[in-house]
Amino acid sequence: MITKFIPIIAFMALSISLFSCQDVLESDLSKENIIVIAPSDSARSEDDEAQTFKWDELRDDDEIDLTGYNLQIVTPSFDAAERLILDSTITGSNYTISLEAGTYQWRVRGENDNTETPYVTRTLFVDSNTVLTGVPIQIISPEKDASFIMKTDQLLIDYSWLSLPGADSYELIISRTNNDNSVTPFPASIEGSTFRQLTIDKVPGLVKWTIIAKNSKNNTSTSIQSSFTVDTIPLISNP
Repeated sequence: MITKFIPIIAFMALSISLFSCQDVLESDLSKENIIVIAPSDSARSEDDEAQTFKWDELRDDDEIDLTGYNLQIVTPSFDAAERLILDSTITGSNYTISLEAGTYQWRVRGENDNTETPYVTRTLFVDSNTVLTGVPIQIISPEKDASFIMKTDQLLIDYSWLSLPGADSYELIISRTNNDNSVTPFPASIEGSTFRQLTIDKVPGLVKWTIIAKNSKNNTSTSIQSSFTVDTIPLISNP
């Protein structure tokens, strides 16, 4: 009686073995690829922000037996790692961590008990948290207390200054005090620029101009004021 069951048991063992082999073949993650969503390669971010690493989730079904994702973060790079920040296997498709200012590389792969996907490696730059309050701006032109003689109805003035690290935009404000002490404002927003040409009318007097550097990340700003004079009377040299 027992002998009759031996072929059946053998057949069941063979079927289980074949099924297991088929399952391993269907779960070969080496043929899959991780698609990174964020941050993009060589992205820059502020150090006061939590960094979220996110990628497309692999299908967890009969064809892909996924146990988790291995996420690694080092500084400054995997080829010359000075410090291991993270080496963890997580079940989700995103991870959030706070990082200090510096250069980082991170990589992620999908894993199961038998295989894993290739790593996808990206670089991340975390900038220092620049606060602009009180940071000086260096003016190039016009020089402070410069004097211009207007021989035509309009004068083209070049306003320029050195760029300021951490500044996202600049605002140029010009106010003109004429002989009758009236002030005419000429606001001009300058996004991401350190140079602007503007014309002024042929009216003698003092021209004041202010540069405001702004940082949208921290809502801070810094400014500097300068001035120059405009005269419509040619200078007469002494005999």
